[in-house]
Amino acid sequence: MQMILESPSLSPDAPVSATMNRMTRLLKTVRPMTDAEALRMLRAAFPQTSLQDRIAALTRHAGDAIQVS
Repeated sequence: MQMILESPSLSPDAPVSATMNRMTRLLKTVRPMTDAEALRMLRAAFPQTSLQDRIAALTRHAGDAIQVS
């Protein structure tokens, strides 16, 4: 339960960090073919970020792609 209470907000209204913006911009630019490729690319480009942050960027990018279609 403690993990849930400390998790960041998933609300669309939650503020987005500058790093998150850079990660999603990179995903939009490079357009990796798979999620695994995207996560490897994000880890290489942003080694200081956590896996949770990289997954959040990937999820945000996927949500943006769905909305555009």
